[in-house]
Parts: sequence; structure tokens; C-alpha cells
Amino acid sequence: MSRLQRLVAPAQRALASRTSQRAAVVAHCVPSINSLSQAQFAAPRRNFASVDELESHDDFKAIRKQYEQKAAAPAAGSADVQKRIQAVINAHPVVVFMKGTPAAPQCGFSSLVCRILEEEGVADFHAVNVLADGAVREGIKQFTSWPTIPQVFVNGEFIGGSDIVKSLFQSGELSALLNKTSAAAASAGSNATSASGSSSSSVNSQQLQ
Repeated sequence: MSRLQRLVAPAQRALASRTSQRAAVVAHCVPSINSLSQAQFAAPRRNFASVDELESHDDFKAIRKQYEQKAAAPAAGSADVQKRIQAVINAHPVVVFMKGTPAAPQCGFSSLVCRILEEEGVADFHAVNVLADGAVREGIKQFTSWPTIPQVFVNGEFIGGSDIVKSLFQSGELSALLNKTSAAAASAGSNATSASGSSSSSVNSQQLQ
């Protein structure tokens, strides 16, 4: 054995001894994989509250009520909503489906349409706040096949949104259209008055006889 080997041998023996000691400790403290049961590897189970327990909480009751009301509301494309929209359009010469009210518009485009109509002297137009009724908000889009709000109707005819109303206002076409509507309304009122007067005259004549 060389001198170098004699010097290194004690260190090698000591290292081998420490290694064997560590292996013995690990073998004693850590059981082999085969000795572990399948249950020890099973995923931990979490205890969740049942659906009934969750729904009994006041917060969940409120949320559930909102969803139930939404589900019970008429769909935007339902016949009832479409009839309501048509009835409003038929009942008023100028109708604006908008976000908010003329006194408090909730979007710039709705505000623009209101200001244009007021500039044209139409102060008594009928406004429908679509923010107050989600079914009408979606229903009017289906009614006209027009994707945005506001939407303007004049004398039962769909005119368009804020961009089209602005363009018609700038060209003077909107003024002509509204004047035509006013004239038709005045004529209808005159005819109604005449018919009423004729009816009264006929009644009075019968009474005199």
C-alpha cells in the first residue's frame, strides 16, 4: 500500500461508516412505500355545507331571489314585450327609447337626442327608460334589429339612433319630418273636434224635435 493510500484509507472508512449510519436512520424513521396502506395516500376530504344549509343563509336567499325574479321576467323576444313596445309607439307621435330620462339622461347619446328634439321644439316627446326594464332594453333591439340605444320613432316609424338623428337635424330633414308629424296630429285633432261637434249638433237637433 502506498503512502497516499495509507493516508486516505482512514477517511474513506470514516465516510463509509457515517453513510451506513445515515442509511440505518432513514430506514428506521421512514417506512417503505409497500408498507403504507392505500388509505394513507387517499386525498383529504373537505366538509362542505349541503345545498339546503347554504340556501338557509340570508345572503344566499337574497341572491337566489334575484335569480328567480330574473328567470320569471318575460324574455326580450316574447310576444308580451313586443306588444308593449308596439303599443307605446302607436300611442305617441314621437317616442325615444333611451337610457335615463330627458331630465336626467344616463348616457351622452341619449342626452344628444333629447337636446336635438328640444331644439326642434319637441318638448313633449314620450321617453322610455330602458334601464328600468331589462326586457324592454333587449326587446327594442330585436324589434328594430338595431343594436344600440337610444332609438327614435316618429309617427310610428323607426328613424334610427343618435348618429342618424344628428345627421337629419344637420340636414334639416328632421325638422321637415317633425313638422309633418305635427301637422298630421293637428289635422287628426281637428277632425276629432269636428266629429264631436257634428255629433253634438245631431243630438241637439233630435232633442229640439
